[in-house]
Amino acid sequence: MSSIIAIDGPSGAGKGTLSKALGNHYNFATLDTGSIYRGVALHIIENFNIDKMAPSDIANAAKYIFQTGEISNYMQRHEIRSPLISQHTYLISPNPQLRALVRQYQIDFANNPPAIVGKNSPRGAIVEGRNIGTAIFPNAAAKIHITASSEAKARRRHAEYTAGPGGI
Repeated sequence: MSSIIAIDGPSGAGKGTLSKALGNHYNFATLDTGSIYRGVALHIIENFNIDKMAPSDIANAAKYIFQTGEISNYMQRHEIRSPLISQHTYLISPNPQLRALVRQYQIDFANNPPAIVGKNSPRGAIVEGRNIGTAIFPNAAAKIHITASSEAKARRRHAEYTAGPGGI
């Protein structure tokens, strides 16, 4: 088992920015949990008619891209930050079967962090997302909760939506 740092806070507060900076500095693998759901939503939009999918179909689509490793590719695509993906993520994320799969993915990532390109084996994992330090990793070695003003969150989201490929 590796060291786990959980970064928690609302959407747009800067969890991802902090996670990446700490991960680079301390040689920890990082995981943006929101991008998992967004990656699943993108996969579903590109390959299925989401309006006709039962909850079990959504979970099976997610299970497939987790097992094949395709989730990593979807999580890195700039499209996952679009308003369309945000809307569909909101629709699929309450699915209990999907939530169980994502939870297991997060636990597996943290307990066995993937190699970081161009670096030594990671010393641990930084997992960021809403309620990550309470719901998924209550016993994390370190837990950080960050907040931001509504104005700061709005600026971050606007910059994210307008940045296009490569992000902010």
